[in-house]
Amino acid sequence: MPSASWNTVVSLSVISTRQQVTSSFNLDNGENMKPALLSGMLRHTAKLAAVALGMWLLIAGAWTSVRLLSQSFNKRGEKNLLEVADSEPAPRHLTKRPPGESITERYLEVLKLYLTRYDFGGDTVARETGLDWPRSAETMIGLKRLDNLHECIKAVIRDRVPGDLLEAGVWRGGATIFMRAALLAYKEPDRRVWAADSFEGLPAADPGRRRTRFWRFR
Repeated sequence: MPSASWNTVVSLSVISTRQQVTSSFNLDNGENMKPALLSGMLRHTAKLAAVALGMWLLIAGAWTSVRLLSQSFNKRGEKNLLEVADSEPAPRHLTKRPPGESITERYLEVLKLYLTRYDFGGDTVARETGLDWPRSAETMIGLKRLDNLHECIKAVIRDRVPGDLLEAGVWRGGATIFMRAALLAYKEPDRRVWAADSFEGLPAADPGRRRTRFWRFR
């Protein structure tokens, strides 16, 4: 063979029964392609890294913004809740009782809460004002009317007004139960409590006033 040169061509020949296939590789050109291929790969990798870094920075910025907004909304929400809590009165059963209140008054307070089923999972505002029809309570008149009844009983005892107590329209007897308990608690055993009711519901309405349905309730 001639002396080696920069343009050496190596030919490999494979002979088969059907055809002769000749493959030629230019070693000199292959050696020159390696640095160019490596440089292209590095440039492509650098571009991918730059894109990935940009996406990461974008996601990190969006996440930070979301966290800041969430914290801001949470602070506003807590402030609004505190403002509402300060503006609205606390539920009756969570209100602190007067320090010098007697055990008798506390007992009657607990009894009123139970007879109205206050804070038993229902509407406490309606139970306080007596604006609903409770399913399990002994009275539907509400806490405020029971408070008024309580004050009337104390006034009768304090002023020595003679006579008994009466509930006209008993329903389930909650007010009657409370009056009897108050008389026992205040040591007034001589007064009696009367319950006046048909105990059969209201009579049927007149034909011209059938829109009134309260007579159906028993």
